[in-house]
Amino acid sequence: MPDWLELELAEELRPASAPDELWERIRSAAGPAVARSHEGLRPVYQVPRKSPASWTSWPIAAIVTLMIAAATLWLVAKGQEPPLDLRQLAIQELRAPAPLELRSSDPVQINDRMRREAGVELGIPESTAAHLTGARTIQKGGTCIAAVTYRVGDDTATLLVARAAAPSADLGHGTAQWQAHGQMYALAMSNPDHSEAACILCHATL
Repeated sequence: MPDWLELELAEELRPASAPDELWERIRSAAGPAVARSHEGLRPVYQVPRKSPASWTSWPIAAIVTLMIAAATLWLVAKGQEPPLDLRQLAIQELRAPAPLELRSSDPVQINDRMRREAGVELGIPESTAAHLTGARTIQKGGTCIAAVTYRVGDDTATLLVARAAAPSADLGHGTAQWQAHGQMYALAMSNPDHSEAACILCHATL
């Protein structure tokens, strides 16, 4: 590049002072964020301060949350418990039985134990064709349930008995779950093709 051209370009590219109108526009647009000093205009960045209300709102939010939780628990406590599905519970006990509290094949002993522990009358006859293996109690939703396990041939069965909260016309005797004499009953049999065989515990003939 010729020397004369470099000198001419350097002359054209030298620093130039900004017009006063430009600085006035910048200052008016920036507002309080720009301050004037003895060296010209220098931007001053202000750190935003958090409003005290943002800090005090946390305890209020916590109190409101606790109030909502307490109200929910109160509504649940006031509401009615879902009906006890004794039949489903009998199936669960049959598939995954818990340890027996009483191991016995004596109907009289099992009847007396469940009368004391669960407050129910099993009414298992002293002479039964089923082979009793034992009994235990189950606590479910504030209800104490008597669970009796026994065998009918090569099959196992479970009988659950609990005090009925209210009479029901839909639970008649002869089904897998029924009510009688203020008590609720449910039967589960390991052989679904011969589930009626579980009734032999209390009935001499079927």
